[in-house]
Amino acid sequence: MKNNVIQGVKYLRKSRNLSQAMLGRAIGVSRSKISSWELGRRELSVKDAVKVANFFQVSLDDLVDPAGL
Repeated sequence: MKNNVIQGVKYLRKSRNLSQAMLGRAIGVSRSKISSWELGRRELSVKDAVKVANFFQVSLDDLVDPAGL
């Protein structure tokens, strides 16, 4: 499931044509943190997952499975 969330973040970011830096500024985290999530070097905390979901105006369920968006 963890990997699905990361793929959801990456999918939503790319589908909105956002760079890692742009998303980071929008949710208050560094670009390198987002890069680390996407590369699997760092886990996405629940707190950060909520920030991402709120930014993209999706549920956490949609973040896990963004194919239906």
